[in-house]
Amino acid sequence: MIEFIQKKKMQIEKLGREGADLEILPILNVINSKERYFSTSSCAGRIVLMSSSKKGETKFILKSHKRIGNFGEIFDKIKEGSVFRFEGMILHIACFDYESAVDILKIARGLGWKRSGLISDKKAFIVEISSSEKIEVPLNKKINREFFEFLCRKANSMLSFEREKMKVLETQLKQKL
Repeated sequence: MIEFIQKKKMQIEKLGREGADLEILPILNVINSKERYFSTSSCAGRIVLMSSSKKGETKFILKSHKRIGNFGEIFDKIKEGSVFRFEGMILHIACFDYESAVDILKIARGLGWKRSGLISDKKAFIVEISSSEKIEVPLNKKINREFFEFLCRKANSMLSFEREKMKVLETQLKQKL
């Protein structure tokens, strides 16, 4: 338990220095307030327009953890090979033991977080809670403006839905852990 407490302390200090997406902080606060858990990494979900999907060549044209507007301005930034994405929430939680990990997995799966699982090795039990909602569309300069605006509205809708799911997850973690 001492090693777990030391790792938790270091991770919470790191979170204090580096911060996290504001939208996921309430969940992180619940997790980190529990003796048998701490967060290791997270993303609240985001809407992204990238210059490319090739590793090492990617530059963000847009990266937002909030709903987006100004679809026309964003449309004008599309380049050949650009990629539009909606990426849902992902959260990694270190758990003191296997039973603690199973408890959190039951909560997540019971709420419909289908892509939740246990990553385990000799040193740690890490639970990953990951959203299954996703959009990934390669773009080029010939893309229809109306279709692009449809993608943006769909991503905004998915992000709003994600935020609602996160509120329910936060409530259930408070009540059941």
